Amino acid sequence: MGNGIKKTVSGNKGFSLVEIMVVIAIMMILVGMAVLSFNIVSNANVSQAANSLNASFSTARSTSMAKGLDAGTLTIKIIEGKVYTYIGSAADGYAATARQMEKVSTNAISMELAASDNALGGAVLSEGYIKQYSFRPSGAMCIVNYAGGGEPTYTDYTSESCICYVFKNKKRGSRVFIYPETGRHDVGIWNF
Repeated sequence: MGNGIKKTVSGNKGFSLVEIMVVIAIMMILVGMAVLSFNIVSNANVSQAANSLNASFSTARSTSMAKGLDAGTLTIKIIEGKVYTYIGSAADGYAATARQMEKVSTNAISMELAASDNALGGAVLSEGYIKQYSFRPSGAMCIVNYAGGGEPTYTDYTSESCICYVFKNKKRGSRVFIYPETGRHDVGIWNF
């Protein structure tokens, strides 16, 4: 009986070093692919957020120019760490909930505001941020002053530089530039 046990134990040699190295290499490749795909999705989310805000400015501008200042007011809000937009009257935008608005970004993306073309960032916008913009028939941008009561007032944006909204994650940033004098806007993307 003792010989049978000895043969079984000595016949089982285990895994060779080459087999273990092959398994480790395969695991490293799989982990690398998972990290790469996460970074690609994360970077795409930053670009998508900037393009979505850019499209909102475009829609607000054309709506304001066609139907009047209040009809095309763009409201930007941060609710529960996410950026939302609403296009319509200032009163409706001010009162709108997340359910009534279009989501622009996720929690993993921070949003900043800078007043320069050259800035890669600025003040981080936090919970409760709300800003409203509209456009004159000429296309020039106005800041909407509305605090939930009375009629909104429109102040022409007089700064020489552009407004720049910046979306960031850990490795990528994307900026939306809005030039107040013409209402022109575009998107720029960079890697850290």
